[in-house]
Amino acid sequence: MASNQRKGYAFEALCIFLPYVSHVLGIPSNNFFARIGATNSASLDLFVHKLDFERGKTSVFDEVEMTCSHDEWTFPKVPTVSLEYPAPP
Repeated sequence: MASNQRKGYAFEALCIFLPYVSHVLGIPSNNFFARIGATNSASLDLFVHKLDFERGKTSVFDEVEMTCSHDEWTFPKVPTVSLEYPAPP
């Protein structure tokens, strides 16, 4: 929905989701990737500038693959937030 765009909701959600996946589920952050439409400048900026992902290859579907090259998930551009997560089922 257009009225919910550019309000930081995706960034906030990813700031909770990515550490959970990394620390609780044990998935290494260097396995994280996202495919984003090449014309979606807002999402590309989010992953490059706020989440510190790197541009990878461009696919045949006019998408850019963003990858996380960090061994441990950190947020270099935002304050660290300490959250306690429930154990996975």
